[in-house]
Amino acid sequence: MKGSLTPTLLTLLLTLGMVGGCGRATETRLIDLAIVGTHDAAAFNASPQLRCQDLTLEEQLEVGVRAFDLRLVDRYDGSGCLDLYHGEESLGLEFTKEVLPLFTQFLTAHPDEFVILSLRKEDDERHSQEEMKAYIQSLQRALERPEVARLLYRGQLTRETKVSEVRGKLLILLRTRIDEDVCLPYFDGFQDDTTFVARLVNPCGGTLDLLVEDEYIVSDTFDMSDKKVALTEVLDYAEVMPDHWLIAYLSGTGNATPEEVAEEINPYAYRLLQERKSLPGGIYFVDFAGMPEALAIMTLCKKKNSKI
Repeated sequence: MKGSLTPTLLTLLLTLGMVGGCGRATETRLIDLAIVGTHDAAAFNASPQLRCQDLTLEEQLEVGVRAFDLRLVDRYDGSGCLDLYHGEESLGLEFTKEVLPLFTQFLTAHPDEFVILSLRKEDDERHSQEEMKAYIQSLQRALERPEVARLLYRGQLTRETKVSEVRGKLLILLRTRIDEDVCLPYFDGFQDDTTFVARLVNPCGGTLDLLVEDEYIVSDTFDMSDKKVALTEVLDYAEVMPDHWLIAYLSGTGNATPEEVAEEINPYAYRLLQERKSLPGGIYFVDFAGMPEALAIMTLCKKKNSKI
C-alpha cells in the first residue's frame, strides 16, 4: 500500500522504544481523546471541485467539531490581512477579523472546551524571504491581539499533556513554521499523500510524536478501496503506538470531488470505527461534517471520551 508504515518500520519502532506506553496517568491525556476535526474547514462555499464542508464554521462548532484545518494567504500589501483559501480559490473569509473571533467568543462562553487550529500557508509557491516575512508578521500580529493572546495555549505539548491543561485554550498547530522564538508547536516531517510518523516541536520546549494518515489522492474512484485500506491500516498502527498522537484525514480527492469521496468514505469510516473494540484517541479530520455518518462519528467519539 502506497505510503503505509511497513512491518519492517513497525519492528524498528518497537525496537527503538517508540511504540508502547507507560500506562495511563490518573488524569486523561489529550492524545487519548477522540476529537473530530474538519479538513479545509472554511471551504463550505467553494466551487464543487474544492468544496469540502457543508456547515459553516459556527455550525461546525455547534455540532461538536473541535479541530479546524485552515489555509491562509497573506495579501502582501502591509495590511496584515490573511485570507482563507483552498488551493488558488479564495473562500471569502479573513482570518483575523472574521474567523479568529468565532473561536475566541466560543472559548469565552465555554471555558471547559478547547479549540485546535491547524494553520498552513496555502500559497507555498510564494516563499521568497520577503513573502515569508510578510506572512509571519501578519500571523503573529493576528495571534498577538489581546483577545486572542490571552487564550493561546503556551505550555509544552507532549504525550503527557493533560486535557485540563488545554481547557479554555486555543491550541495552534503550525503546518508552516514561523520564527524560532515563537513558542507554538510546528509539524516537523509532514509528508505529502502518505501515512507517516512525524513530530510536533515547540521551539520553547516539548515534542510530541505523531502518526499521520493523509493519503488524499483517491485512485480507485469506484469503491475507493485505496483510501479504505489506508484508514484501516492506520487504526491498526495506532493501537500499538499509544504514545503517538493519531491524526487521520478521512478526506480525499482526485478524479472524484471531495463530496463524492465523503459520500463513500464517511459511512465506511463510521462502520470501521464502530466495529473496533477500542477507538484510538487522536484527531479525525472529516469532510462534509453535516453528513449523517460524520455526525455519527462525533457521537462515537463522545461515547469513547465519556469512558476515560
